[in-house]
Amino acid sequence: MEHAIYLVTLVGTALVVAAAFSSLIAFRFGAPLLLLFLCIGLATGTDGLGIEFDNASLAY
Repeated sequence: MEHAIYLVTLVGTALVVAAAFSSLIAFRFGAPLLLLFLCIGLATGTDGLGIEFDNASLAY
């Protein structure tokens, strides 16, 4: 169980770092930042890495 907490923390940190660096990439190539956020979400979602999220009240 302890290793699961570390894994969740690692994945969460990686997503935050990817979001932070995506702004630099978007600025360099002139792409909309929202487009890169959507691509990150698609890559890490159910069809990408397989991260499932079914809690609508937490997302709200």
